[in-house]
Amino acid sequence: MTFDSQTRNLLKCTGIIGRAEFIVNCMYITILGTVLTLPLIFTSIFNGSALSGDVGNMFTSSAFVPLLLYLIALPLSFYMNFANFVKRFADITGEANTLFTYILFFCAFIALHLAIAYEALKLGSYFMCYAQLALLILFASIKGKITGKNYNRDMAKFNWGAFWGTWIWGLMNKVPAKKTLWAIPAFITGTLPYFAVICGIKGNKWAYDARDWQDMEDFHESQSRQGLIWSLLAPTFWIILIITIFLLFLGLFMSYAKTPEGSANLQILKEKAELSIKDQMRSAISTVFTDYKYEDGIYKFYMNPKDWSRSTKDSKIRLFTLAADYCRIMNAVESEDKDYTASQMEYLAKTKIYSSFNNEILAEYVYDEDDVKNIFQDPENIKKPANLLKAVKSFYKLNEHPTVP
Repeated sequence: MTFDSQTRNLLKCTGIIGRAEFIVNCMYITILGTVLTLPLIFTSIFNGSALSGDVGNMFTSSAFVPLLLYLIALPLSFYMNFANFVKRFADITGEANTLFTYILFFCAFIALHLAIAYEALKLGSYFMCYAQLALLILFASIKGKITGKNYNRDMAKFNWGAFWGTWIWGLMNKVPAKKTLWAIPAFITGTLPYFAVICGIKGNKWAYDARDWQDMEDFHESQSRQGLIWSLLAPTFWIILIITIFLLFLGLFMSYAKTPEGSANLQILKEKAELSIKDQMRSAISTVFTDYKYEDGIYKFYMNPKDWSRSTKDSKIRLFTLAADYCRIMNAVESEDKDYTASQMEYLAKTKIYSSFNNEILAEYVYDEDDVKNIFQDPENIKKPANLLKAVKSFYKLNEHPTVP
């Protein structure tokens, strides 16, 4: 196979790939990564305790298989994305990739993924995720020097009927079931939007190959008409379906909750959920802060000033709120005569973040009770929640320029 042969194989790094197939592969990679990660997400929600404690215990608990699937998903998704991008780069440049190109892309991908992980875990922001998305859009928008020569405008048009109708549209157009019926498991796993994009991109080719058409004009007229109909019907259908499923499950849940067995099981589930939340909060706090303790009526959290100074203002506020919520949840003592907002503000006032370098204050929450009453009782703030949010944010006292080692 020559370097200018288009290959859609997700595991091959050689060859080239056009814009449409590049996006399709991105969708397939996202679907695969999501499906392999879902078991771990459900385990963290319903059995978070299985993911806490010693690493050795994780491999003997119910979290072993979900964790294994996740560990498979990480390198597999990384490699397939790497292969997809290098093939697209070869098409854009019109030249075969050299060893230097492969090494450069591999190092860039490693650096990008490490930056995304570090930014999300340490800084609580997602700028690098947007950078990755921008890179994807850039590669998908540049016309390839090789595939651009054989560009078929008729087949390249996005098929809105296939996008909205997926497998039903496929049956109507006699498209082989193996191509569109994947929409059903995609719906169950929550990856239907990605599969719908695949159907939209591939729809014209699937429909054209599946039936005999008088001419291209007849084909496009049919697909345009179907696209209009599906664009009107599908959103309404999905809204009705989601509401119906929600009401059905709500009714079943309420009926089950009224039974003695259901009430007991729900209490057990509630206790497990609370334990899972505490485990996740404890893990998040340990990741972000170097130390934390309760001293002189203050919950003190310590953080590397370098990490703090790199964080955006909104990220700093989120980190501070995380620390206060951790204290409130771990204490789990809520006064019956005190609402959630009052309880949260009480813990915010008792929380402070210090520099792990020299103990200077990085963040605190300072307010006067009379000011708070005036803010919440002000009619203008009640009419405009944005004003209320702005006023509440003014109580955060953030050290924007801490001393760093």
